[in-house]
Amino acid sequence: MHSCNLSSQHMKHLLTLALALSVTGVASAGNPYITFRQQDGTERSLPLIGLQMTFGDGQMRAAGADEAFTLDLSTLHSMYFADQPTGIENVPAAPAGNAPARFYDLQGRPLNALGGQEKGVYIVKDGQEARKELKQ
Repeated sequence: MHSCNLSSQHMKHLLTLALALSVTGVASAGNPYITFRQQDGTERSLPLIGLQMTFGDGQMRAAGADEAFTLDLSTLHSMYFADQPTGIENVPAAPAGNAPARFYDLQGRPLNALGGQEKGVYIVKDGQEARKELKQ
């Protein structure tokens, strides 16, 4: 894979142009989220509708209706459009032994159980295994 070093100003222009050109078509094509993947593998998603992005001092601030975050542009690996959001970051390992399963929403927030949750996709961490489960 070929890489090149872009100044934060050039990166800002490229990201803004790419986003402006594709938001309408992508959202209407069934991919209503943009996901930012960092070099360490963590991913964060925001809805395209209402998305606001600002740039300054080598950083990008992305804000949606319910969430906002700041990324250092030097750690940004890629970004892509998706039909489901992701926000999985450092899901903690279960303690050794017969620990009960742990539940998380797609933003990585811990939940008590899936019983009272709305329909959707959730992360279940059981021992050393993590999986996504669909609650219907």
